[in-house]
Amino acid sequence: MVTSAFTGFSGPMNEVTFFAMTQARFPHAEISHIIRLGMATDTASILFMMLISPLLLRLLCVRTVINLCGVVWILTGAIGLIRFLQPIDVPQSK
Repeated sequence: MVTSAFTGFSGPMNEVTFFAMTQARFPHAEISHIIRLGMATDTASILFMMLISPLLLRLLCVRTVINLCGVVWILTGAIGLIRFLQPIDVPQSK
């Protein structure tokens, strides 16, 4: 239940941080390319997980699969926080 609550925040919180990092780190001319790459990566990962989910549900019970998904999501977020711990330099507008 707790892991499900954590993963419920993934949609809006993922988009806010992704767009903030994209705008801060890339030139404006490249933003559309980065956004498309992000959308393609999200779609590919969803497709991959949909392909392996029947196998996971046959091997493990539903509760275990849901908990594993939550743990993977939390670990991914923690690794991202550790990797990008330094603050982002946002250029100030004049």
